[in-house]
Order: sequence, then structure tokens, then C-alpha cells
Amino acid sequence: MVEQKVLVAEDEAAVRDLYRSYLRRNGFDVVVAANGKEAVALFFEERPDAVCLDLLMPVMSGFDACRAIREVDQQVPILFLSGHDDLPSKVEGLEIGADDYVIKPISPSELVARLKAVLRRAKASDPSFMFGENCVDRIARRCEHGKKVAKLSLRELQILEFLYRNPNRVVSREELYREVWAKDSLSGSRLVDQQLLVLRKKLHGDYVIDTVYGRGYRYTAPP
Repeated sequence: MVEQKVLVAEDEAAVRDLYRSYLRRNGFDVVVAANGKEAVALFFEERPDAVCLDLLMPVMSGFDACRAIREVDQQVPILFLSGHDDLPSKVEGLEIGADDYVIKPISPSELVARLKAVLRRAKASDPSFMFGENCVDRIARRCEHGKKVAKLSLRELQILEFLYRNPNRVVSREELYREVWAKDSLSGSRLVDQQLLVLRKKLHGDYVIDTVYGRGYRYTAPP
């Protein structure tokens, strides 16, 4: 089996070495960077299957590195590893194209689990589907409504796919978190709301995502 390659950008050498060692023991090919600028350069050289970015790094931040990568690649999964738990940082990370925003400290085993989850969900069979009046392109990771085109992060695509497979019923925040984030925890409901806030701005027309107060979200499919 061909190893999946992961790029890890982390300015703390001890943490960087820990992630590299653990990921390699779990079957990943790992390349590491000490700052955002180095991460972007390695991305073009190595073309990894997934990217893990620390948020605050010298020379170039994780945010700027993510933007640079997303300019040329809309499909590669990007995970932020951050010690900042504030809402503005989370929203900015999701809006610029991150697929997950993980709060440090994160155990190596959880990092492996999250990477496997996003890589597993990155594979899809059908190239596109209609979500209401929006055409969702799985390959290009974007949604189109007339002449309006919006880029989608992997996490946003996963949410749309899950709601698409479960039309006309209320899906709780906990269920979305469990199915899309691959974690079983009540603490993820706030992260779900943040992701839906960003995603809704990219959808147009009728038959999008309704909030059912106190219960969750519902996608009402066209008749």
C-alpha cells in the first residue's frame, strides 16, 4: 500500500518531532516545516495528501500559509493545530479554507484519527450532486448557483453530503459532529454552528439549510 503523505508545519521542534514520529509509526509518510513559508515551499515540492498547520509561526503564519495553498489547491485537506480557542480565529480559519480547527494540546493519537477521517471522507464516487438549487462539485470542491461560484472546504463538503443523504429530517448538532468530525462529544456543537455559519454564506436559492430551534438543522429537498 502506498503511504499517504502528510505535511506538518510546527515551529516547536519537540512537538514537531513528536507528531512526525507518531504519524510515521501509524503508516504515514511525513514531511515537516518549521514555519509557514517553509510549509508552502514544501507543499509545492512534495504535494502531500494532507496538511497540518500550526497557527502562530515565524516568517509566515498558518493563516497565510493556508491562503497560499488554497490559491492553487482546493482539495487537499488542511487542519489547523492551534492554542487559540477564540471564535474569531476559528471562523477565520474555516473561512479561508481549513477543513478542521483543532485546539492544542492534541494527543498524537487524536491527530492520527482526525487525519484518517478527513482523508477517508475526501474520497467520493459521484463527481457532483444538487443541493437545492446549488450544484455541488465534489472533485473541484465548489458549489455553483447560476454564475455564482463558491469554493468549499472539505469539511463543508462533508456537511452538505451528510445533509443531502438525510433530507427532510432534523439532524442534531451532536449527530453532525459525530458523523462529519468523526468524534463523539457534546462539546462539538459550537464548532458545528460556526461551520454552518460560514457554509450558509456560500449557498443560494431556496431549499438550503434551516435551523430548527433547540434541535439542530434540516435540509428540505426540492419536491
